[in-house]
Amino acid sequence: MQSLLTSAWSKLLFITLKLRLRLLNVRESTVPTSEPGVIVIQIDGLGHEVLTQAMKRGAAPFLRSLVNKNGYTYGSYFCGVPSITTAIEAELIYGKSDEIPAYSWFHRGLGRFIRGDQAGQARLLEETVLARVTHPLMEQGSAIASAYSGGATMTNISPESQAEKSQLRRLLRLRILLVPLLNPFRFWHMIIVMTGSVIVMLARAVKNKSKALFWDDFWTLLIRLFLCDLAATIAVNDIWRKTPALFINLPLVDKVSHAHGIRHQIVFQSIRLMDLYCKQLYDSARVAKRNYQFIVLSDHGQSPGIPFETITGETLPQLVNRGVGDRGPKAYLTYGNELTLAENKARNIIFAMPSSSIAHLYFSRWLPDQATHETIEKTFPNLIPTLLGHPGIGWIMVKNNDGTGELLAQNGSSAIFQKGKVLTVLGKPIDLPDTPSLLVALARLSQCPNNGDLVLFGGKQGNAWASFEPYIGTHGSFTGEMVRPFMLTNDPKLSTMRANGASHRDLFKRIREMRTNA
Repeated sequence: MQSLLTSAWSKLLFITLKLRLRLLNVRESTVPTSEPGVIVIQIDGLGHEVLTQAMKRGAAPFLRSLVNKNGYTYGSYFCGVPSITTAIEAELIYGKSDEIPAYSWFHRGLGRFIRGDQAGQARLLEETVLARVTHPLMEQGSAIASAYSGGATMTNISPESQAEKSQLRRLLRLRILLVPLLNPFRFWHMIIVMTGSVIVMLARAVKNKSKALFWDDFWTLLIRLFLCDLAATIAVNDIWRKTPALFINLPLVDKVSHAHGIRHQIVFQSIRLMDLYCKQLYDSARVAKRNYQFIVLSDHGQSPGIPFETITGETLPQLVNRGVGDRGPKAYLTYGNELTLAENKARNIIFAMPSSSIAHLYFSRWLPDQATHETIEKTFPNLIPTLLGHPGIGWIMVKNNDGTGELLAQNGSSAIFQKGKVLTVLGKPIDLPDTPSLLVALARLSQCPNNGDLVLFGGKQGNAWASFEPYIGTHGSFTGEMVRPFMLTNDPKLSTMRANGASHRDLFKRIREMRTNA
């Protein structure tokens, strides 16, 4: 009897879905179902060690079952430097990330600031720097809550789509958003859960006499119920539409880890919710008319963090100002602006651009060029010693007159890079088991044309890493759990490559190849 009711309910939902798709003129993919498909689910900011703990605690039963029963392999990989979503997603989707040194940076070629989550700026990147790439991952497919559109033509919910100036055209492009909201059962369920949860949160906030507590819980819940839920629902709809490639980013874990720390109970609760979404998408893919390769991964992990200004009470701009002296330009914290290059140069200031545990310092007087180590030391002789004397800064990367890059460590050691390779190591600039691979990654980063005049990496404070943003969980730098995300797949070649320590670039190249290789 229960099986009969379940079957009838499924048919009813399918009929209502077909009706909603028809009413909104949302059509199926024209790509033949004989061509292989790929579904990539990215759980933003979830490190391998934290997910392993979640599996042991029962917070990720479906993902654990894939490994134990369904022949999937599971393990970590090195995500490279910077361990930032904008760079890692660009490598996965386009196979190109060499011009992206952080989440916020100054693009010297474009002559302007870029912020990864700003619609117009992300679109500008795709129309210029990334436009030369052929066959990106989501070509003829769907990008859902992604940093980039990646060639998506079926569903595009990314900053690129938000940059559309015409309100009507934006509405038409995003009409797929209305499909799940036109489902009366799901919509009212979300409203009921939201209402009940808000009542509980209000009671808790009143008891603790804290408005901040309420708003933190409220926005976390809003993202949990709507953004991730909507992303998963739209992805299921796209699987039924025979979409050949789907990239779904689920950002909740990254957000709550920043706010509460990487092993807080709410993080494990969020992982449980992500696990349910993964099961929903996997079950849909199994009965789809297209043969899908199903991959679950994270872009980066997170490490325990400590906000920079709590270490000594001095903010990053205050520290920089102390280093340049009273007569020097003033530094201020910024995520970019809309001023022209000429306007920025005229201000004679220092832009301190934080991206979690990595920060770029740009001197307006030298834009759009990059100042060298020698120039900075001559102009501001106390700046670098002052920065390295702060316990919250572990390393500084700078460019030399001869074109080499140099990593200066707080302990006085250094490493010199030339043409993306390690040239010389003096002392122990990094004293970790995986030092060789970290130095190789930093050598590659040293070539980025958009690096700041100085690139700062947060130092270690006990078991935590300094974050230039007010985060309890942090990433962006090159050490600890932040550079060890996870990958879960049943593709034999991809599994072997990951087990043999292949670079993230080679792993991602293999994923893009799945569009054409069965």
